Amino acid sequence: MRKFSKKVLLGFIIFTIYSLASCQVGPETIAVPKYLAEVEIPSLRELYPGLHNEAEKWGADAQLTTVSFGIMPLASGKDVSMFFISSNRAYESLIIQYWVDGKINMIFVEHRLPVNEEIIGTIELSEQILDSVDAWNIFLSYPEVLSYGVEDFECASLILVPSIIEGQVAVWRLSVGGCNASEREFFEIDAYTGEHLE
Repeated sequence: MRKFSKKVLLGFIIFTIYSLASCQVGPETIAVPKYLAEVEIPSLRELYPGLHNEAEKWGADAQLTTVSFGIMPLASGKDVSMFFISSNRAYESLIIQYWVDGKINMIFVEHRLPVNEEIIGTIELSEQILDSVDAWNIFLSYPEVLSYGVEDFECASLILVPSIIEGQVAVWRLSVGGCNASEREFFEIDAYTGEHLE
């Protein structure tokens, strides 16, 4: 019977362990499709001051309630819609639409009942909230999101909304899956931490 030195046996064991480890299959990574990689999401942090100034002309204490970014790949037209309420405008709310060419459209929405701030919720856009660009990049790291085809992003949107969960202030929500509301899927992250929400 042939005998092996301890050094030879040790080397064989190390080689075997290394070989097994190198054969393990890691988590699957999916490349970002070109039609999504080319989508340019405007920075909310850069846009907000100017659009909020416009909202204050309507209501001195205008408060942000929702922000929506259209992300249809390679689409032209409006990119951002911001929704505002004001205690000075009890029966009215404001939508400011921002187009890629810099044009701004203001829509005044009348309400039959007074706007209830506690029910609608508002967002104080602080430095701690993830910017729209950062939120979009986080969603692009989700294999589930990347598995959708270009047609599923035709009516997709990236939305910042107040959270209804106690302890959370706001969430970034990605809506994808086509233009039929019943077929859409939603992905959410905490707007402060970027943590995925189930």
